[in-house]
Amino acid sequence: MSRVRRHHGAIWWVGALGAAVAAAWWLFAGSGTAWYWRAGPALIWLVLLAAAGGAAITAARRSDRHDALGRAVMASSPDAIVVVDEHGAVVELNPAAERMFGRSRDAVVGRALGDGMLPGDAVWAQEGRQEVTARRADGEAFPVEVSAAPVVGLAERLQVLHVRDLGERRRSDRAASDLAAIVQSSDDAIVSLSPEGLIESWNPGAERLYGHTAAEAIGRQISIVEPRGRPGETPAMLALVRRGQAVEGLETLRVRRDGSEVHVSLSVSPIVDAAGEVIGIAEIGRDITARKQVDRRVAYLAYHDDLTGLPNRLMFAEHLDLALARAQRHGREVAVLYVDLDDFKHVNDTYGHGAGDQLLRQVARRLERATRATDLVARHGGDEFLVLAADLPADGSPGAREISGTIADHIAHALSVPATIDGATIAAGGSVGIAVYPEDAGSRDELLRRADAAMYRSKEVARRSPGAAAGPGRAQVPLTARMQLALERGEFVLHYQPILRLEDMRMVGVEALIRWNHPDDGLLAPAAFIPVAERTNLITAISEWVLDEVCRVARPWVTGEMGIQAAVNMPIARWSRDAADRLLRTIRAGGLEPGQIVVEVSESSAMVEPDRTQAILHDLHRNGVKLAIDDFGTGHSSLSRLTEMPVSTLKIDRAFVRDIPASTHANAIATTIIQLARNIGADALAEGIETPEQCEFLKREGCTLGQGFLFSPAVPADEVEPLFERFAREPATR
Repeated sequence: MSRVRRHHGAIWWVGALGAAVAAAWWLFAGSGTAWYWRAGPALIWLVLLAAAGGAAITAARRSDRHDALGRAVMASSPDAIVVVDEHGAVVELNPAAERMFGRSRDAVVGRALGDGMLPGDAVWAQEGRQEVTARRADGEAFPVEVSAAPVVGLAERLQVLHVRDLGERRRSDRAASDLAAIVQSSDDAIVSLSPEGLIESWNPGAERLYGHTAAEAIGRQISIVEPRGRPGETPAMLALVRRGQAVEGLETLRVRRDGSEVHVSLSVSPIVDAAGEVIGIAEIGRDITARKQVDRRVAYLAYHDDLTGLPNRLMFAEHLDLALARAQRHGREVAVLYVDLDDFKHVNDTYGHGAGDQLLRQVARRLERATRATDLVARHGGDEFLVLAADLPADGSPGAREISGTIADHIAHALSVPATIDGATIAAGGSVGIAVYPEDAGSRDELLRRADAAMYRSKEVARRSPGAAAGPGRAQVPLTARMQLALERGEFVLHYQPILRLEDMRMVGVEALIRWNHPDDGLLAPAAFIPVAERTNLITAISEWVLDEVCRVARPWVTGEMGIQAAVNMPIARWSRDAADRLLRTIRAGGLEPGQIVVEVSESSAMVEPDRTQAILHDLHRNGVKLAIDDFGTGHSSLSRLTEMPVSTLKIDRAFVRDIPASTHANAIATTIIQLARNIGADALAEGIETPEQCEFLKREGCTLGQGFLFSPAVPADEVEPLFERFAREPATR
C-alpha cells in the first residue's frame, strides 16, 4: 500500500518539473511577442504550478502520516493481522501474527498463506468470520477465528485477515465457567458487593447460610445479615476494603432470615480493575457455629466436671489461689472442706455404675444447697468433693473455724438423707475434713493435704463408733488396728473378675479384688478400708497376703488347661528397693512363672517417685513379670515417662468407659488410649463394660481386652473355673 502512494507522489513531482521547464521556455525562447507580453502568462503558469506542487507535497506528507498510522495500528493490535494479495501470498503481517504463528515477517512475506499457516482460499477468498485450524511453525495445530475484509481504495486487490486464537479464549471462557461453577457449588456463602455494600451477587451457599434467596438479597445492603447491636462493624469493614486492604478470618455473628444467629468466619477482599481502582468487594462467609459450640464445650470441660456440672479441681485450684492471695493481702482466712462419700464402691458394685452416677449427681446438688451462695463446690474426682469458703474473718465471732464447722454440719446432714435411685433406697452418707488458712497450712497444696487427712480422721472416728468398727459390748478399736486383727484372723478374702479378649469373647485372665468379710458389717468393698491402709505400712502386709493367696489359688488356672493369667494390684508407691526380689520369690515359691502374673499399678502411684518406680518395674520386666497401668487417664503421668516404662497393658478407667458411645468426649479419650497402647506395643483393657453398645464400640476401635458387669461381676475362687467353661462353650454377650 505504501508503494502505491509513493508512486502517485512521484507523478506529481515529475509534472511540476515539466511545467516549470515549459514556462521557462515560453518566457525566454518565445518569438514574435515582446518579452513583457510573454512574462504575464508564464508567471501565472508558474504560480499555478507552485500551488499544485505544494498540494502534492502536502498530499505526500499526509500519505506518509497515513502510512505510519497504519503501521502503528497493525503493530499495536492485540489480534494477529495478515494482509494477502489476490493470489493468496502474504503481503504484510503484524507482530501479534508473528508471535501467534511463531514465524518472522521476513520468513512469511511473499509466501503463500496456505504454506503451513492457514488454509488458503478457504480463508482469504471469503469475507466474514469463520473458524479454521491454523498451524504454528513447530507444527502445532490450534483453532482460530478469521475475519476477512478487502482493502478499499487501492488499485491492488488485497485482503486483510484478522486472526484470533480461540484456544486462549476458550480456556478463558472455561476458566470463567469453572469459577462460576465453583462459586455456585461452594458450601461457603460467596457474595459480591458494590464498594458501598450493595449486594450484587448471592450464591446458593449464601442462600443456605443466611436464608435469603438471591432475588430477595440482590440490590439490598449487606447489613441485612448484620445483627442488631453491631451497627458499626460492617461500615468499618467496608471502609477498610475500599482502601484496598483485605480482611481475613474475621469471626463474627450474622443473623439469618428467621432471626436466628449464626457464627461465621469472613474473608473480605477488594475487587480491582486494571488500573488498580477498587470497583467492588468479594465476601466469603463460612459457618463456624458447630466449631464454636465445640470450643465452648471444650472450654467448659476444661473447668467443669462433665458428670455433675460442678467446677473441677483445676477451677477449684485457681479459685483457691486467688482466695489465698486476697486473704494474705487483707488479713482474712480461707477454709477448705474435703468431702468423701461412704461406701460408694459398694453402690457401684451392688447397683451398677449408672446408679453410682445418679448418686453423684444428687450429691452435687445437695452440696450446692448445703453451702453458702459465696462458697465454691467442686468435684475432686471419683466420690470426692471440695468446698471453698473464702474471705472468712480472722478475728470475728463466729470465726473461720466455726463458720466452716457449720458448713460441714450442713453437708453431713444433707448427705445423711438416703437417696432414691431407680426405686432403690441408697444411703448417701459422707465424711468431711476441714483445713483453715493460715492456722493449719500456708499454701494451696498443704491446705488440700491437711483437709484430706482431716477427712480420713473423721472417717476413722466414725468407724470406731458403735455399730461401725465395734460391736455391742465391745471396746472401740481404731480401724488400722481392726484391719491388723482382720489380717491375723483371715477375714480378708479375694474375689476374681474375669478378663475377656474382645475379639472372640474368650476368658483370658482374672483380676484379684480384695474384700473384708467383717464379722459385724458383712462383706466390705475395698473402698471401705484400703484408703486408710494406704496411708500406713499396713498396705504392704495386706498386699503380700494378696500375692500369696493369688499364687496359691490361681495355680491350677494359670498352669492347667485354662492357661489364663492372674492380675494383682500392688502398692508400688510404698515398695522398697528389694520389693521386686521379694515378689519374684513369692511367685516362684507358689509354683508359678513370672510371666503368669500381671502386676497392676495405678497411674498416679507410678508417678510418685518415677525414677525409683521405673527401676523396680524394669527389674520385674527383665524377669518376665508383665505390667499393667491401672486407671489410665485419671492420673498425671507424662507420655515421655510412660514410654520409658515396660508396659504390657493400659487399663482404660471406667470413668471414660461408662459414657461411651453417647459422649463424643469419652469416645475420643477411649480411642486415644487404645491408639496409644497400640503405638507402645501394649494391649488396651477397658474396665467397667456394662452394655453391649460399649463393648461393640471398644471392639470396633481395636480395644484388645475388657472386663465388667456385662460379662460377670467379681466371683469367689470356686466359681472361676465354671465361669471359664461357660465362656468356652458359649462366648459372652457381644
